[in-house]
Amino acid sequence: MVPAEILTQDQIRADTARVFGLRPCVGQIKATAAQLKKTSDVVYISGTGSGKTLTFWMPMIYEKDSITILITALSVLGQQSADTLCETGIPAINVTRTNAKVQTFEAIRKGSYRLIVVNPELLIHDSRFDRKIVRSARVLHL
Repeated sequence: MVPAEILTQDQIRADTARVFGLRPCVGQIKATAAQLKKTSDVVYISGTGSGKTLTFWMPMIYEKDSITILITALSVLGQQSADTLCETGIPAINVTRTNAKVQTFEAIRKGSYRLIVVNPELLIHDSRFDRKIVRSARVLHL
């Protein structure tokens, strides 16, 4: 991993375009740099359709061993995120009632996924989302 202090805005923009095929704006680049520095929590507020999702994908380019839990009530957004990351080679899963099976949680505990998408209800009520899983990950709420 390249230390966050060394990454330039141009490098983050170029890496994002190479991996995701998208050109991030300055705000997304600054939010990514702040996430990578890990000196504080990052709150990123922007309008619908403005690219918040890309903003949480971007650090995954640099943090090869990171695990992110995305909490979203929007099942379509969750599935799109998991599908897109899988297409770029970043292992991801959208955990739903349908696939919330023993094998899924075994794979999550083994670190098979870098992005785990889940809706709030399943996260709260399914005891297999134990504290160890949640504490080891970067948790995002959309």
